[in-house]
Amino acid sequence: MSSSHDSIKSAADLERAYGVSQGESERVVTRFSRLWSELDILLAAKGRTRTHRIRELGTPAKRAPYGLD
Repeated sequence: MSSSHDSIKSAADLERAYGVSQGESERVVTRFSRLWSELDILLAAKGRTRTHRIRELGTPAKRAPYGLD
């Protein structure tokens, strides 16, 4: 059984962690789960992970691929 700290408090937590839109985060939380462990698996299947997203947000534009401006 999961501990209480494994569940998210709001869809906004999911937005910040994965960089998804407000509508997407609300849909995922409502339809699937409030447990981080399950949301990690679900969003990883869509090509998103928390650690990847954090690194992506921290990448300076000069180092981003494809010459993003």
